[in-house]
Amino acid sequence: MQVIRTLESSFVAETRVRMESFSLLAFEPGSEERHLPSALQRWFKDGRLGLPGDERAARAVESGLTEAIHRLARGRGITHVCRVLGSWETVPERDAPLETLAASVARCLGAEFVRPMRRTSAREPMSRHSYLSGRGALSRRIDYARQDLIWEGSFAGARFLVLDDIRCLGASESVWAAACIALGGAADAVAMNLGQTAGLAEDGETATDIGEIREAALASRGAPRAFFEQVWLSPQDRTVHSDPSCRAAADITVWWRGLLKPGCKPCPLCSPRRGVLLRRLFRGIGG
Repeated sequence: MQVIRTLESSFVAETRVRMESFSLLAFEPGSEERHLPSALQRWFKDGRLGLPGDERAARAVESGLTEAIHRLARGRGITHVCRVLGSWETVPERDAPLETLAASVARCLGAEFVRPMRRTSAREPMSRHSYLSGRGALSRRIDYARQDLIWEGSFAGARFLVLDDIRCLGASESVWAAACIALGGAADAVAMNLGQTAGLAEDGETATDIGEIREAALASRGAPRAFFEQVWLSPQDRTVHSDPSCRAAADITVWWRGLLKPGCKPCPLCSPRRGVLLRRLFRGIGG
């Protein structure tokens, strides 16, 4: 058992510079009602909301994310997969959103899923602390991320994939990767994140189109097609259009039906229900 805060900050920072880091999608805080990739990540990160039918949708989304991560990680000789703990976790919780995804990624890569870290106590997310933003925030975030973590296990020569949800400056992934190498004896570590917070990192390019995740999700067994049905959302008035060429559609963005929030309303001109009623009416007139 080794305490992570004994790791030198300089070594963690050097690890961040050396290692490869990938983010699947962009994440725009506060834009979850008008930016589809952000809405998907929030839905997944927040435990998939527990709405009816979400379990099948969650498995399908997990399949889509697994395929996207596999495309980026294959050929890199990954032998072990671990995931970053959520701020509320002291030990890895089996129902945490990243838990089953990390296990799925490991199976797909033919790697071993391991849980080498625990935390002495739960802590608040970094976003709750103003001193963790602004100039020089990376070093302060590294100190914050490593302060309460404990490493267990030896993985000499391993090649790790470190999975996290939303990346800001890369402090958490850097601490975990440095621990894999310095404390676990790993030869290398690659970081993989579901999202990169927009505007917070110069190296924060994204590697996947959300359409590819949708296609892979739909191809999985038992995927609820209605969840992934594409509609067009007008964020200003929360109107949902079934036809993007609808004359009432303005400033619309493509959306998934399953990610619509309560309060969204179907367009009275192009909603499927209206189309059914009109067809019935015309059949009646023609008869």
